[in-house]
Amino acid sequence: MKAQVFVMAVAAGALAGLPGCRDKEEPAGGGGSPKQHVLSPEVGQQLEGIVRSAGVKAAVPQGWTLESVQVQARSILLRLVGPGGATASLEMRAPDAGGAEKGRWFSYDAPANPPGLKALAEALDAGFTASPWSEPKREGVPPHPGEAPTAPPPGSATPAPTEAPAGPPAPAAPTPTGETPP
Repeated sequence: MKAQVFVMAVAAGALAGLPGCRDKEEPAGGGGSPKQHVLSPEVGQQLEGIVRSAGVKAAVPQGWTLESVQVQARSILLRLVGPGGATASLEMRAPDAGGAEKGRWFSYDAPANPPGLKALAEALDAGFTASPWSEPKREGVPPHPGEAPTAPPPGSATPAPTEAPAGPPAPAAPTPTGETPP
């Protein structure tokens, strides 16, 4: 039976408005706080080709099947199924997120079972020819509670809230004495 691999992607910009999904900042030695990058929305599409590549297929441990691949804002989670229904997971994180192993674009902790997950992580990392990371999109989202939202992108079709609707003025309402003002 041939297994299908499902790649689920969450667009990085879509997460920006959800509580708890804002850019996280970490102190950098007493200076400013650098923004953490997120996986670009195109990563899911790129990953489909990478997972189907001969290098990644060969790196899947013998007897195991890559069941699913989930793309999140700051990680890629791979789930594998092995003999007797055994399962294993491998999480590929941002290089600054820590991990025992570091590749060109990702860091990860390869579990000991099944053997060979390090090779799978290396093959996935090598599959990206350019950085999969990008700056988080923050249009219209307050950077921190209490701050004003950023300006909408140029050419936005949304009218400003102070603009009056187009058209002729509404007729004047009668006064309490029943007269209509001029």
